[in-house]
Amino acid sequence: MFKRIEKAHGHVDELAEVWRRLKKNKASLFGLLVFIFMPIMAIFSPYIALHDPIEMHLDETLLPPSWKYPFGTDDFGRCIFSRVVFGSRLSLEVGIIAVLIAMIFGVLLGLISGYFGGKLDTLIMRCMDILLSFPWIVLCLLIVTILGTGLVNVMIAVGIGTIPEFSRLVRSEVLIIKEKQYIKAAIATGASEKRTLFRHILPNCLASIIILATLTIPGAILSAAALGFIGMGAQPPTPEWGRMCSDGRAFLHNAWWISTFPGLMIFLTVIGLNLLGDGLRDALDPRLRA
Repeated sequence: MFKRIEKAHGHVDELAEVWRRLKKNKASLFGLLVFIFMPIMAIFSPYIALHDPIEMHLDETLLPPSWKYPFGTDDFGRCIFSRVVFGSRLSLEVGIIAVLIAMIFGVLLGLISGYFGGKLDTLIMRCMDILLSFPWIVLCLLIVTILGTGLVNVMIAVGIGTIPEFSRLVRSEVLIIKEKQYIKAAIATGASEKRTLFRHILPNCLASIIILATLTIPGAILSAAALGFIGMGAQPPTPEWGRMCSDGRAFLHNAWWISTFPGLMIFLTVIGLNLLGDGLRDALDPRLRA
């Protein structure tokens, strides 16, 4: 019991140290605010939005920003502000689900490849090399073309395109960790391969996995927006930031707000999460601890 209490206190102290170092980085705090703000806006979007995001008002088309419509209206008279707010749901959903797909398969493949080695390692890594040989957006386009357009297929495509990053990271971590004395001691005492992998090796890879996931979510959001921009992602009238930017291209000269505000949200979200990822990487790096 006392050992568990001491262990819990140790975890609390580590978290306090991570937070102390993270809050020193002002850019990371901005990223943390974005990270907190996005889920809040997504969850409470029905209460934040001023109008129905898909309701058309054909007598109020292309109105500039005003008190009634803070971000103006589009060519169908829909409230851009409400569509941007509801679009945060889709962006967050795509980013999280795509990264979860990549984490589940990438971490599992990386553990197997790094721990067992040999021909299995060679086979898995060559498959990852094949995926990496394609530019990310081209690979996503190829997968969406095969599966068909739609938000679910975009999540699958972005997730598959991100698997190599997680698998290679975890493999490199496993190659180092499995040579540690405590791993050899666990094997010598009769620990099964499953227990060794998931009880002793995987927990020591979690910090790197969390950092990579934080840095990958903005890339997933950006890829989904790019696919939506070219019409391969969410379909009308679904409010999605990339699609909204695309819909406003024809009105940039006389209705700049249609594309500008969704584009700004993509920019702020991506840069905020990237800054948070950089801050977490520095805060969790044991080599930087005094």
